Amino acid sequence: MKQIALAKQAFLAENLRKGEVYAGIILGKDGEPDYHLFAQTKFIDSATFEEVKAYVEKAGGEGATLRDLALLRVNAPEPFGIQKDFWSCEQHAALSGFAWYQHFDNGKQYYYYKHTKLCGVAIRRLAIY
Repeated sequence: MKQIALAKQAFLAENLRKGEVYAGIILGKDGEPDYHLFAQTKFIDSATFEEVKAYVEKAGGEGATLRDLALLRVNAPEPFGIQKDFWSCEQHAALSGFAWYQHFDNGKQYYYYKHTKLCGVAIRRLAIY
């Protein structure tokens, strides 16, 4: 176990950037590679879906998927606040005025009007090949 802990410490020392938290590994879907998930601990509070998209782009990150947000909630919720709701980057497939979000308190994922003010976080993916 000590070697695993040392390997993880070395990995984080090499890859974790200032102002980020490491959440773990997301398994790739549909032939996509697996990836390590990092999230910026600074996030936008009370923003519409479109405002979150602009924030994420300005922060130099990527939008979090529902799978990303679920992993953040389980493995690294502390910087984000358990009572917060976070927009994902996923729009509802059939309802153009709606998008999906993660409720950090109960772990459920819902869709709601895009003009609703929720939180948003920029993430970074490090592919595993």
